[in-house]
Amino acid sequence: MNIKDPRLPILLEERMRKGKAKGELTFIRKNGEKFPGFISSHIFKDENGHERTSMTIIDLTEIKKGEMALKESEEQYRYLFDTIGQGIVYQDSSGNITSANIAAQKILGLTLDEMQGRKSTDPRWKSIHEDGSDFPGENHPAMVALKTGQKIENIVMGVYDPKREEQRWIKINAIPQFKNNEKLPYQVYTTFEDITKRKKALESLKESEERYSITLDAVNDGLWDWNVSSGDAFFSPNYYKLLDYNPGEFPASYESWRLLVHPEDIDSVEKELEESVKSGIGFEIDLRMKTKSQNWLWVSTRGKSIEKDSTGMSTRMVGTLSDISRRKNVELSLKESEEKYRIISENTGDVIWVLDINSQKFSYVSPSVYKLRGYTAEEVLKQSMDEVMTPESYQFISDNLPSLIQSIIAGDDSALIKTKRIDQLHKNGTIVPTEVVTTPLINQEGQITQILGVSRNITERVKMEDQIQKSLEEKEILLKEIHHRVKNNLMVISSLLNLQSRYIKDKEVLGIFKESQSRARSMALIHERLYQSSDLKRINFGAYIRTLAIDIFHSYTSDNGRFKLTMDVDDLMLDINTTVPLGLILNELVSNCMKHAFPDDMVGEIKIDFHKNGEEYVLKVSDNGIGFPEDLDFKNTQSLGLQIVNSLTDQIDGEVYLDQSPETAFTITFQESKYG
Repeated sequence: MNIKDPRLPILLEERMRKGKAKGELTFIRKNGEKFPGFISSHIFKDENGHERTSMTIIDLTEIKKGEMALKESEEQYRYLFDTIGQGIVYQDSSGNITSANIAAQKILGLTLDEMQGRKSTDPRWKSIHEDGSDFPGENHPAMVALKTGQKIENIVMGVYDPKREEQRWIKINAIPQFKNNEKLPYQVYTTFEDITKRKKALESLKESEERYSITLDAVNDGLWDWNVSSGDAFFSPNYYKLLDYNPGEFPASYESWRLLVHPEDIDSVEKELEESVKSGIGFEIDLRMKTKSQNWLWVSTRGKSIEKDSTGMSTRMVGTLSDISRRKNVELSLKESEEKYRIISENTGDVIWVLDINSQKFSYVSPSVYKLRGYTAEEVLKQSMDEVMTPESYQFISDNLPSLIQSIIAGDDSALIKTKRIDQLHKNGTIVPTEVVTTPLINQEGQITQILGVSRNITERVKMEDQIQKSLEEKEILLKEIHHRVKNNLMVISSLLNLQSRYIKDKEVLGIFKESQSRARSMALIHERLYQSSDLKRINFGAYIRTLAIDIFHSYTSDNGRFKLTMDVDDLMLDINTTVPLGLILNELVSNCMKHAFPDDMVGEIKIDFHKNGEEYVLKVSDNGIGFPEDLDFKNTQSLGLQIVNSLTDQIDGEVYLDQSPETAFTITFQESKYG
């Protein structure tokens, strides 16, 4: 035996006291090899009365190896349990939570101590369905699986996260477990993934599409989508409406469109289309199309290629159809050029693996790798890291692995579990994007010898994120472009009115032209602010008031000392559906003050107030001029301006009041409606 074993003196002392002793010691074989053993020794007297010693030694080598293997297996299971990307929760037969991995604690916002003993029926989960209705605890997949003994899959639910103070959305599976041949499960484990970001992204896309649809309806443009190869097409409801047809009243195809084009235009239009298809370059064409009432309507169609073949020819194009009949009539009479439009429209298995750091080869890969990469587990075990991933991902790992190991050795707990995107190589030559969660495996000497990892195929998620991002960007560009074009068209109308007014001698008619020009400018200013803003549906109405009032002020007087303009307005955001009518109301009230309140070079002051009182907005325009005629009912008058004020106030569900003491003041009160 090894006489240097510190346990030996203790056993010898025990044997002297008690006459016997037993315990574990280190022994030395004849060849010098040390091995663990168990010794049992006692002192007895022989038939002559002499003391003798009896010893029994058992070799514990194999037993110790088994214990070590069991310990390593349990450690690997615990690493896997704690590092897998999905949340895992175990519940006993009564539904009480008994265990949860790190991912589950992170997703649910609770520690294991806070979860243990809690049931799925606990009201603190505040579980809800996707439609926002309550999700009863007894209907939780875990409780249903315990009750029925059946596996429950792919259930989406929202649970309350107390740390983030928000609802987290998860997709959950529940699997019951049985002992021997018992009919009822003794426990159930649930696996779930956090789909909150994905759900929010889809909701953002839906909101963007709704704004996109609302804006298109506002400008009355039709949309089309043309498959050049098959001739099939899609026409939006506004496309049909623009031609006085009901949606779907004629087939959506190239041939149907061709039959509606004016005979004098068809040859030149098809020639331009052919050139655009061959070159892959977009187009804009003005042409005449036949309406349902057999009239010819001037329209502008603009398209852009979104899909091309290997030669660069367009195979799919999208674009818009716009009514330009008014613009064409103006061009014929005033010989002005047109403004152009521009619209650009658009449960997987995880792979578990263990990598040896020194050889950079896998010592274990789960069979699910075949679904991920097309290789069997046996084939992957023969591959090195540079055969598994793209050169870029391999370079990333090579550059970062040494520093990661040093951080772990230095005691940096944040380096123990890492999540990275790694692009892996499929057997068919394609690239598979994966999300990889890794943790080091440390031996008894404290050395990092292996990496335990979990790889998840995120191809669909990457595609969806790319598509959502692309769609959001296209919608934002489209909305800005629409507001830009609407603003430009309104300014063209204002400019045309200004040009025409130069030839008008009648002051009354000239006044009508100036009023129309001012109304067009007030609406154009709203759209200008919208396309310059990051919020494409709401504008700062206080800033708008300041700009519009000063613009009106300078358009009606060149004597800056005659009138004093005072404004007390708050910077409040309003929806475009409110700002357009409210801007016209402000234009009419301020214009009326400038025209009628101060006759015969009278000096005075015009005040504009805009505030919010609770849920109610208040716009007030007042002056200290000659006052409003007492015999005139402002709600029943032939004045176009006051008719516009009354009509647009009704449109925003507001009320208009006239107060003549001591100053003449028109007050508009309203609550902003909730728009889609």
